[in-house]
Amino acid sequence: MTLCAFERHTKALIVDAKTPTAATFYQHFGFSELPGYPGRWLLPRAQFAA
Repeated sequence: MTLCAFERHTKALIVDAKTPTAATFYQHFGFSELPGYPGRWLLPRAQFAA
């Protein structure tokens, strides 16, 4: 899969922050914590695709 195909078909990136330091890292780069899922962070497509 090429990066272009990835960008076309991906709606968001979701990650699990395993430590508070990781959560701070993700928040710094624009991720938002998913309501109801502590430690799970989401970056909407608009944030990483131009």
